[in-house]
Amino acid sequence: MKKRKIPESDYVDSEECDLRIYEVRGGEAASSSAGPSISSGDTVTVHFDVLYRGLDVASSRSARLLGANRTIAEPYSFVAGGSVKALSPKRAGESGGGGLYSGAGGPEPPPALSTAVLGMKVGGIRSALVPPEKGYGQRGLGEIPPGASFELRVEVLDIKKKEK
Repeated sequence: MKKRKIPESDYVDSEECDLRIYEVRGGEAASSSAGPSISSGDTVTVHFDVLYRGLDVASSRSARLLGANRTIAEPYSFVAGGSVKALSPKRAGESGGGGLYSGAGGPEPPPALSTAVLGMKVGGIRSALVPPEKGYGQRGLGEIPPGASFELRVEVLDIKKKEK
């Protein structure tokens, strides 16, 4: 996913996810009839990037550190519209690839990730402007200071519709 700077004036208010969003790429042919859209309660698998002043602060694309200081992408799965706690997270020290993994688990996603995906389809990429109260709040994260807004980029890899 390219991380070009999107002018703030290109973002639109979304009532569905209650954020200012910009559709980088629509999913599944970007048509309303192709594939399901994400709704609250669906299980989704995504890649996400948290960008602050051009820095990639947290990303599922570099979620695990391998023994030779290489990182690998590890998609993130959660239930849309709820908490962004990962489904069956891997813990530090767990052997997942014959003991190749080291260090802590993947990056901490912002709470806004849960609603930022609403209405998206598989293959879609969206950028959302996240205010502090829906991001990391007054504690911040890494290079993101307390009370700061940031950009969240999400790419939907898979959707499992909730059972009725």
